[in-house]
Amino acid sequence: MKILKTQEQFVKAIPTVEGLINDGDENAYSRLETYIDTAEMWLEDEVLGIELFSSLADKCSDEIKSLLEVIIACKAFVEAISFIDLILTSNGFGIVNNSNLSPASRERVEKLKAQCPLRMDSSIDLLLQKVYKDADLLALWQKAGCFPMLTDTLFWYGGELKKYSGKADSTRVQLMELRPQLLLMQTHTLAKYVSPEYLNELIDKRRKNGFTHEDNLIYNYMQTALGGLLSNQDRQAYSIIETAINAMVDNLEKYPAYRASQTYALKISEKYQNKKTDPTFFFSV
Repeated sequence: MKILKTQEQFVKAIPTVEGLINDGDENAYSRLETYIDTAEMWLEDEVLGIELFSSLADKCSDEIKSLLEVIIACKAFVEAISFIDLILTSNGFGIVNNSNLSPASRERVEKLKAQCPLRMDSSIDLLLQKVYKDADLLALWQKAGCFPMLTDTLFWYGGELKKYSGKADSTRVQLMELRPQLLLMQTHTLAKYVSPEYLNELIDKRRKNGFTHEDNLIYNYMQTALGGLLSNQDRQAYSIIETAINAMVDNLEKYPAYRASQTYALKISEKYQNKKTDPTFFFSV
């Protein structure tokens, strides 16, 4: 089932397209439809999953509908823009010319091509945040094949990467590119201190929107620490990790997974010393 069905929806999402459609070429919009179809397949396969996509295509709020239209239109337009004004002839490539308009500068074209992905990224973040807050929609998203990959790091949204890493230009695309590095930091650094069992429990609880107040506290600490590690602020990151551990130790009954872990057992061992060779070593902060 299609979401972006009309050229009016496309123009509403990207006003620039109005010039192409009103240029006297009856086939102008039809040339975009292939890219629209591809964009919808991408959104279904890589972001929402078939069940959530189908549900939203059938019925959703006006706000969610607007976000979907923007995402699809931006994705389609970015893919199409390099082909729209080029025609292959027997003499090579030609440029579509309209004597009523002046050609746009390369700078303006590049700015448009850069802005569309940014708007798409922010719209995906907003869409997924709304899905997460709705129990029925979240249940459908959880069934998506892409759901585990989109939720296996402590950062789900580009906005979270920006907030915790301190990098003002962070985007969702960059978040996906950093995913392998984030997973390594979680596995080889964070999990050694809060325990693999509890870190995995936190990730699973967030997926189910099932945090307790105490879970949310530690999760925020871990996000802050991960952002610090990512931005090479190691000393601050380890200080935050130590704060998190102290909070858990002071309230162990609220953290049963950590309390039952080998990580905690090692910490309270009578023979334990803070050695650099130990997996839970803290350097002085």
